[in-house]
Amino acid sequence: MTDQINTPAITGVSDPDRKAIEALYRAFSEGADLLDEAVCSDWQDIPLAPGQEPGRDGMKPLIRAFQAAFPDVKIIVHEMIGGPGRVAVRAEITGTHSGEWFGITPTGRHFACRSTNSIMSKTAKRPIRGIWKTGLAGCIRWAHGQSLIRRPRNESR
Repeated sequence: MTDQINTPAITGVSDPDRKAIEALYRAFSEGADLLDEAVCSDWQDIPLAPGQEPGRDGMKPLIRAFQAAFPDVKIIVHEMIGGPGRVAVRAEITGTHSGEWFGITPTGRHFACRSTNSIMSKTAKRPIRGIWKTGLAGCIRWAHGQSLIRRPRNESR
């Protein structure tokens, strides 16, 4: 992202794809309308969140709700690795759970978590599919006080 101190390591990613992916991540902190710069109208978010409509316009209310729940969210892209039609993104997400998110009351807890996401490009300019919510789900669980570490049943605590 352009406002971070460390420049992300970028390998095999075209400049148009890099700009579109950066706009996609910036949408979470700077405004959902950045999706118009990042993805085409028939973009698919996989998997859809509960109640989320498909496409770019279906993602905007989710981003706005995320911004309300985590108003200080920051996403730093550390690395992008690309190949024809695909980009893997390694990022870090930080924020404070200050508003309701999918029925979870605010905890006031600050979180920091890592995220690895896979984004497929339909064209050289716009990502069409994103499989990238895994990091966010873990952040939400942590902010709500749930353990992110699953221990084997035979392991003592």
